[in-house]
Amino acid sequence: MKRVLLVPVMAAGLVAAPVQAETSVTLYGVVDSGYGYEQFRFKGSGDRARATRSGLNDGYLKSNRWGIKGSEELGRGTRLIFQLEQGFSLNTGQAAKDHLAFSRKAIVGLSSDDWGTLTVGRQKPLGTDFLKLDTTKSMGKSSKAFGARGSRTDKLAKYISPEFGGLTAGVAYATNGSVEYDSGSGLYEQVDRDYLLSVGLRYARGPLTLAGVYDREHGNKDGHRRGYHINNWALAASYDFDVVEVNLAYGQDRHGKLKSPGNVGSKPFGSAYSVTGLGDYNQKGFKSHNYMVSLSAPLGPGKLGVSWTRSSSNLDDVYAKANPGKQLSTRTQNIFAAMYTYPVSKRTTLYAYGSHGNGLAYIDGLKGQEAGVGLNHAF
Repeated sequence: MKRVLLVPVMAAGLVAAPVQAETSVTLYGVVDSGYGYEQFRFKGSGDRARATRSGLNDGYLKSNRWGIKGSEELGRGTRLIFQLEQGFSLNTGQAAKDHLAFSRKAIVGLSSDDWGTLTVGRQKPLGTDFLKLDTTKSMGKSSKAFGARGSRTDKLAKYISPEFGGLTAGVAYATNGSVEYDSGSGLYEQVDRDYLLSVGLRYARGPLTLAGVYDREHGNKDGHRRGYHINNWALAASYDFDVVEVNLAYGQDRHGKLKSPGNVGSKPFGSAYSVTGLGDYNQKGFKSHNYMVSLSAPLGPGKLGVSWTRSSSNLDDVYAKANPGKQLSTRTQNIFAAMYTYPVSKRTTLYAYGSHGNGLAYIDGLKGQEAGVGLNHAF
């Protein structure tokens, strides 16, 4: 990242402050592209569907983005911080969301060595900060199973404490407004809610890390959520054995998922796939049980990551209640993935990946697979 130090200059005739604050501003970003292949197939009773795509993909290892972040020293170990970040397609140059100037993040806050960090604005709840589980990407990500990974949320205030004896705690709260989710058609939608509460706790000491997060969203009674609560939680454990790092997680979702409901596959081509008749996860009575095992280990000059996620649900019962006289054939979702990364330099990485999933979105007969290679550069 290229760092630019800005030294304030006092206007002539003004009295200089006793201490001159130091301000730093950083322009940063990620460019990522490669060649990939993906296929999704559905075979049901009398219905068949197939979607295949190959060619240049867009931000597989990390989503393409650019941003500006900075800080100003306020004294006594306290800093003002800010970050503005926008996503985009490298292959088309199009902004990730044309209606948002900074779709990925827009925050300002205070950070203290003694008191922790408080930020407000558009950001993710605590699942992203505390659940460090992913050793693979796209279909292999934990967010394909765990609703508690959370989606970007407007008007979110988030506090993360400093570390005390290995313990770090956090809490986040969003006032009335909207929360973003992927509808499954590749379009992100905003859903009304009265509030969103997120809490998290992490213990990290030596090779061991333990973490837990809980998200609770209360829907607007006049909006899509119909006034009920969506509860998502997850517990995770990681241990670094030097030769291999092991991550384990379990969680549950109640009355819906706060992360990507309806997104049944990967998005390396900037798309998502859905099946007609899927219905909506976010309904009263929906339940899911989520599991994950992921490993990462050095292999030659690079690193190999593998993962398995499993999620079971009662989507068939929920769908039958919402659609009297209709049936939805469901099964447990399982996704297996692998990824190899090779660092060419400190900022440039070559990678290869592959994954396979069945029972995607809990739909019996829906399978998906993907593979490809790519190049990632951070600046």
